[in-house]
Amino acid sequence: MASQPKTATDSDTIVPGQKLHDEIHRQTSFGEATADILQTDLEKEKTIQGTAHFHRLGWKRLTVVLIVQAIALGSLSLPGAFATLGMVPGVLACVVIGLIAMYASYMVGLVKLKYPHIDHYVDAGRLLMGGFGDKLFAVVFVGLLVLATGSHCLTGTIALVKITGSSVCTLVFGVVSAIILLILAIPPSFTEIAILGYIDFISIILAIGITVIATGIQRSDSPGGFSSSTWSAWPQDDLGFTQALTAVSNIVFSYAFAAAQFSFMSEMHTPADFTKSIITLGLTEIILYTITGSVIYAFVGQEVQSPALLSASPLVSKVAFGVALPVIYISGSINATVACRFIHGRLYRNSITRFINTRKGWISWLAVVTLVILVSWIISEAIPFFSELLAICASLFISGFSFWIPPIMWFFLLREGKWYDKHNIKRAVCNFIVFVIGFFVFIAGTYASIDQIGPIPSLTKPEPNPIDDMPRGRRGCWTCRIRHRRCDESVPNCNECSTRQIVCHGYDADAPVWMSDDDLLQRELRRIKAAVKENFRRVKTIQNRQLAQKDRENSIQAKFRVEKDEEAARAPEATSSATNIIFREAQHLVHYLDYIFPIQYAFYVDAPDQGGRGWLLFLLERNAPLRNAALTLSAFHQHNLSPYHLESQENELLQYHTKALQELRHVVGHQDLGAFADRSEEWLKFLAGGMFLISFEVFRGGTNNWHAHFNALVSVIRNLTSSDFDFGPCSLSDPDYELKRGMNTAQKFVLANLVWIDILAPLATGTVPQLPYHDWLNTGKIDMSRVMGCQNSIMIAIGDLMALEARASSMSTESLQAGIFSLDKRVLNAVNTVHNSQPESSQTIRSVTRLFANAALVHLYTLASEYGIACPDPHQAVLRVIEVLDQLPSHVSLRATPWPLCVAGSMALHPNEEYFDKLLSKLMDRSEAGFTNCGTVYTIMKHAWKKRRECPGKLWTARQSMQDMGISALLI
Repeated sequence: MASQPKTATDSDTIVPGQKLHDEIHRQTSFGEATADILQTDLEKEKTIQGTAHFHRLGWKRLTVVLIVQAIALGSLSLPGAFATLGMVPGVLACVVIGLIAMYASYMVGLVKLKYPHIDHYVDAGRLLMGGFGDKLFAVVFVGLLVLATGSHCLTGTIALVKITGSSVCTLVFGVVSAIILLILAIPPSFTEIAILGYIDFISIILAIGITVIATGIQRSDSPGGFSSSTWSAWPQDDLGFTQALTAVSNIVFSYAFAAAQFSFMSEMHTPADFTKSIITLGLTEIILYTITGSVIYAFVGQEVQSPALLSASPLVSKVAFGVALPVIYISGSINATVACRFIHGRLYRNSITRFINTRKGWISWLAVVTLVILVSWIISEAIPFFSELLAICASLFISGFSFWIPPIMWFFLLREGKWYDKHNIKRAVCNFIVFVIGFFVFIAGTYASIDQIGPIPSLTKPEPNPIDDMPRGRRGCWTCRIRHRRCDESVPNCNECSTRQIVCHGYDADAPVWMSDDDLLQRELRRIKAAVKENFRRVKTIQNRQLAQKDRENSIQAKFRVEKDEEAARAPEATSSATNIIFREAQHLVHYLDYIFPIQYAFYVDAPDQGGRGWLLFLLERNAPLRNAALTLSAFHQHNLSPYHLESQENELLQYHTKALQELRHVVGHQDLGAFADRSEEWLKFLAGGMFLISFEVFRGGTNNWHAHFNALVSVIRNLTSSDFDFGPCSLSDPDYELKRGMNTAQKFVLANLVWIDILAPLATGTVPQLPYHDWLNTGKIDMSRVMGCQNSIMIAIGDLMALEARASSMSTESLQAGIFSLDKRVLNAVNTVHNSQPESSQTIRSVTRLFANAALVHLYTLASEYGIACPDPHQAVLRVIEVLDQLPSHVSLRATPWPLCVAGSMALHPNEEYFDKLLSKLMDRSEAGFTNCGTVYTIMKHAWKKRRECPGKLWTARQSMQDMGISALLI
């Protein structure tokens, strides 16, 4: 039978601008189509009924449902936010955040129109991040809704306690609240819930109206009338950062309704009408929140409580809570319904059970609803720090769902073409701004929530008490009220006041006398603030004493353990005597000084008139980490030279290396930064030992394990100030002249090493140099040429080149071009200066400096070529490097120049490849080739040549070659 043309139905309507669904949707559609073929007539009938039942929501009812989900009792916490921020910032925050929330919600709606298969926020997470996003968003989505339901259950309990005036039956009230939420969450369709939404909206409007009228009457009847109100247009002078962030976060959370928007829109019969709902809801919220916050704050003043219902008289508060009961339970039930719809839909994704119009469907639905409500109730009742947990989770996730994830959706799911295209640029800027604001709220709000948390209450509950059973933060003592702090309402004094040793003014219904007099109130606030500061200083002093005592005890114990370990390590084996071990160490130290040091520092210029290398022997004798690091290098060198490679040599090498690492950890673990700063010898020991361990890794190839050592050394230097470095000459009259001069030389030597690594390492890491090399090298405090052979001017230029390359991707073409041209000029000028340098500059220094300078030009021109900036050909610069190499004096060791060799060699073209191939092969044929990283350089170059032949469209620099190989080689 010929197929009939398909008629367009509501479900077949194509939304304007809609594209084909992604692969995930096609797979889902295929699964549903396969299921349709296998369905019985009854199942088809139930499917048709279920589909129709869950697509009855129009834009008006969607607005009501959004109001139910968005506007709850939390709106009455806004006057407290106004009291913290001040009237003007509070109003501005309400309006601006409301407009941002509307825009973000509009982005969510557009995503739903383009991807109709999205039923919940979790589906959007799958589109953004694949399977991982699906799991992550599912956990966060359900967890947040369950916590929100538990919050409403707890709020309902508090309201019942307040209305009845008895907290003896708190547990019973909690059960009653859970049952009410369970009953209201049974209707699975949001269309039915929309009917309850009208009751919800009327309830919150009446509660707000009662509070506004009652507080206005109270203020008019008070001495001085409305003029006695303590409201302020601007924040208080002593407003803290955390308090301000908490207030802003409260406003943000009041506008957070986008988390369930996908769920609601999935039931709309005309999803394209969602814009009407968003505009209506957004404007309603802005008007309602601004009026509520400003008017109640103006009437009550700084002493306004949160929620503002508590600012009215006890009788009016009971009435207002009674009127607000519907909004508490209806708003809570819709959170449970959204969570249950998601869970139930996932459990029965390809079954008619998901439509909840069969016996199995209803049984499974009731089971899911019961489980969600039960879990929410248990969490709210059993976790003593539930309020803190809810605040942290809200800060972590609500701002994401409602503010900074929607802009990300535009960039990855909605954008057509490049973001900077003419038709996209305005929308891109708007989304970027919304993302930045939302992400700031995410970070800052989370920080504020964590900072606000005081000591977590005990997990064991005391015997019921009419005051102790009252949930914390709902009333509070008068001291906590004026300080806007959370109060646990312990008796006779709350924990907040007791721990800070300030006066707790109790919980009397009648306010203290100073509350009605602004001068007295400000005086009391200043007194409390002074008491808090004094207590903080007192507690800090005690803590510092305790910490110092503990550190002393730990230091003594650690010293004992280290001495014991050293004795054990040095204990003679069955075949070796202690004397033999001491003799071996002496052999290794002499071997290090005679053979290893010249390999490490081939261009080091000794200065006998400055004390020579006595400082090195001094540190080797007094510095356990440095001594064992030097022993490690010596043992490794002899192990490489030995034709036998005995197991005893390997054990000896491993022993020295392990001890060096242990002793470095001991120095860090038992030497605070203050001692480092007080004695230059202390941090010199640490830096020198770590530096030698880096050399060990370099001599093994330098492709890994060096990062951790270097990062540890940089972290120590960063904690030192410029005053900790003594670069100046020593006074001849100083009795410790020789020692200080030696330590001065050692300090410059060690820092020169670290600057050398810091400047050259970014070739592998792609990062910006971390040390203040400009300050140290420009002023001549450190002369790199006397340690490494290359003059300061070229090293500074290379450091700037590495920094420029690290930032190149984020720079404009004009800025990058200017930076490249400036560096080119600087390097060429430096090369000319070196060529015409004064006689005191040795031939070795001139040659090494020219080699590094021309290699830097190769890298600079390569960077320019990568970004399409006109510059000399980098391959011509390679020829100049070859020219310098051919002119090097015979005594200059190429093993000490891996960086320029790798930079230039990797960019060499045929036949220059053969030049570098022969050069490196010759180096590798030497007997000590295994004690260098020349093999690593050779491997990187050959890989670059190979990849360039395979992919001629790419430059294949040394860094690109390393990245492709998956290594990070330190070329020093």
